[in-house]
Amino acid sequence: MKKWLRLSLQILSVLLFVAILWWAGPDVWRQLLDSSPQALLLFLLVYGLAGVISATRFRLMTQSLTGKWCASWRQFYYLNWTARALGLVLPRSVSGVGGKAVGLKAYGVSLKYGVWIVVVDNMFDVLLLAAMCLPSVLFFQGTLNAVGLFAGLGMVFVLLAAVIAWGTRTDRLWDILQRIPFLRSRLPQEVSGRLLPTTTQALQAWTWTAALNGVLALAFFMMGRAVGLPLPLPLIVAAYPIVQLSLVAAVTPGGLGLFELGWIGLLVLGGVAQSDAVAYSVAQRAYVVVAVLVWAAVSLLVSLTERWKRVDSE
Repeated sequence: MKKWLRLSLQILSVLLFVAILWWAGPDVWRQLLDSSPQALLLFLLVYGLAGVISATRFRLMTQSLTGKWCASWRQFYYLNWTARALGLVLPRSVSGVGGKAVGLKAYGVSLKYGVWIVVVDNMFDVLLLAAMCLPSVLFFQGTLNAVGLFAGLGMVFVLLAAVIAWGTRTDRLWDILQRIPFLRSRLPQEVSGRLLPTTTQALQAWTWTAALNGVLALAFFMMGRAVGLPLPLPLIVAAYPIVQLSLVAAVTPGGLGLFELGWIGLLVLGGVAQSDAVAYSVAQRAYVVVAVLVWAAVSLLVSLTERWKRVDSE
């Protein structure tokens, strides 16, 4: 993207976020201050669980592709939350991809190969979210009810698991990617490890991916209850993949502005009052920032235990 276009989109996104805050008014902030401490703590714990799952999958993916032990789980946990914290002030392409790749370089992985590992890790999320959009759209159209939505999501997971198993066996998927001219010149050709995980490891990563996104959707549901907005769980689950995909193309930190607009539009489409939808989007931004900072601090303490253990052993 050209610099002037990126800058224009960033300015528009920030102005959009400011407009949403103005639209929300002071009542939203009073509502945040009156949040249920118990429900808020539950949201924080569930959101923290998502970080545990994400770090576990990232370590699995790294060791699967490199074929060696790179770092302990605690170090991956710290790297994962550090990159997430950087995402509060930097675009996702810089924090999520660049930040993790630089972290892997400190673990002995080359920068170029580290970028590829992060891309493969993120593609599991993108693949699942894109597939989830089909039952989600049908839910918003009224074609599927709540039961149909969850059944459709289950079918999507199983079908794609079969595709992943087929594609990673004898590198069939890699051969297909190589035949696409646009991708051929951009795919790494010479690396020290694998380019794709084995079938068993890919299916493990796929299971962790489903768990990760399921826990995040549950956390967003609990966040609504914490601020007195008990929105239906099926509605949150249906809106989740569509809004999360907007982060892929976001040029502002955390999809600022676009992320909130997506939630507002989908919640209103799902029958939620406009004022409640605005309050939910603002509350989500505020509480996610707090949660990320809290768990980033916790991950730092966890990483220090690794260093203390190393010093004691010496």
